[in-house]
Amino acid sequence: MNLAYECEAEDVVGRLWRKQLKLEAKLGADGEKPKRMRWQSYKRLCERIDAVEEERIAAQIAAF
Repeated sequence: MNLAYECEAEDVVGRLWRKQLKLEAKLGADGEKPKRMRWQSYKRLCERIDAVEEERIAAQIAAF
């Protein structure tokens, strides 16, 4: 039947977009630190979100 997972058909920008949303879901409302998360973990997560966002923007520019 040649069925494939939806993520297998995504392009680079789509994968990075999904990755960014998955990381942002770990944060609280409006991007604030969840109640029991350590500050170091929160800062590391924010840095990862920023890095993925920069990579996604660069991929979008390269696609044009």
